[in-house]
Amino acid sequence: MRVLFQSRHDLFDVAGGDTVIVEKTREALARRGVEVVVSLDARDPADFDLVHLFNLAHPDCLAHGRRARRADRPLAVSTIYWNQDDLLRPGSVERSDYREPPRYRWRRRRWALQERLGLLPAEETQRRRRKAAVYALGVHGMARALVDLADVLLPASPREREMLERTFRLDALRVRIVPYGIDPQRFAPPPPAQPGNRFWRAHRLRDFLLCVGRVEPRKNQRVLLE
Repeated sequence: MRVLFQSRHDLFDVAGGDTVIVEKTREALARRGVEVVVSLDARDPADFDLVHLFNLAHPDCLAHGRRARRADRPLAVSTIYWNQDDLLRPGSVERSDYREPPRYRWRRRRWALQERLGLLPAEETQRRRRKAAVYALGVHGMARALVDLADVLLPASPREREMLERTFRLDALRVRIVPYGIDPQRFAPPPPAQPGNRFWRAHRLRDFLLCVGRVEPRKNQRVLLE
């Protein structure tokens, strides 16, 4: 079986949790004899048995999903999703993710002129078209479009599944929970009389709550600390 993994174009340049999910899932499937190819560009999916996307609300993934549907390939999406309406309150710096800021309308007009005059490389033209499509749809609309394309959605927890079903009114038969794994070699306390892993040697902690992620409003560390 050949599987095509696809996600955002900067998955390895700007590493995040989704980067780890992609790499670890590929490693696990390889141990089961599944051939996995990771491609972050506009690769033709026709030579693969399945396309698996990571990130529900990203313009790159919507483009990948549309190619998979045109090629009539089965499409699975690890959603990595949470509805952020509560975060996107009036005045929030995050608001531009959901609504087009006025300055962007002028940028699109400038880009359209540059494109007509042949002043932009083809790759840059494609990138700007994807970004313009996001603002045209809005994040909810973009995610909704990918939900409609997918054959199966793979949230990581019952809470994420509930959020998806509440936001998009899904057919529950198309949703399957696939929890994220934990690497025991990284976090497990060492056996007696052994030096243990690097985390244990640095912090000497056995019972703790670990938060890994960028410090930003989306991650909600303030409420976690409180």
